[in-house]
Amino acid sequence: MSLVSVTIGLIVFTASASATGVGFGRTADVTAPKAVALQPERMLATETMVRRRFPDVLHLSSEGLAQRLSGKSGVLLLDVREADEFAVGHLPNSIRVDPNIPTDAFLQRYSSSVRGKMVVFYCSVGMRSSALAQRVQRELFAAGADRVYNLNGGIFHWHNEERGLVDGRGATSLVHKYDDTWGQLVRRSALAVSRPAPKN
Repeated sequence: MSLVSVTIGLIVFTASASATGVGFGRTADVTAPKAVALQPERMLATETMVRRRFPDVLHLSSEGLAQRLSGKSGVLLLDVREADEFAVGHLPNSIRVDPNIPTDAFLQRYSSSVRGKMVVFYCSVGMRSSALAQRVQRELFAAGADRVYNLNGGIFHWHNEERGLVDGRGATSLVHKYDDTWGQLVRRSALAVSRPAPKN
């Protein structure tokens, strides 16, 4: 069995090949992506790991978000990734939030915008966005948010389902792969890149 250690922010988790499930301890075990044929199972294992790691956060499916975005109901969509990730591609009408933003700074900036809205956080696969959602959701509910969610599977799951993304110039089919290990969860791997396209 091969092990891969991956660091996301301050969270280190060990990836291991496992077809039976996801184990947890001081570090979380998640199946390491290796083959295209196994990507759906790897993605599912990653999503399961995120949900277990953040049991107090509600996780919204991409289908549920797409339905909500197609209506007239208010959604505040927050992209919890770095600026270079956001620049490659992001969900339409999303606002980038620094993954390491202090709780007080986040609440000062966004709590007045959440009343009556569904607040949806997302990142690559859901670790950074779930961490931020967990930190601030109580205060967001107190400020009048209708619901607070993490997008299940993050932008990778959304991209794998060929749902729309945009960059600074309009529609794009590209997504930032975060790094070579996590980027293997992107089913259309040729469209997973590490840098924004050069500006014309």
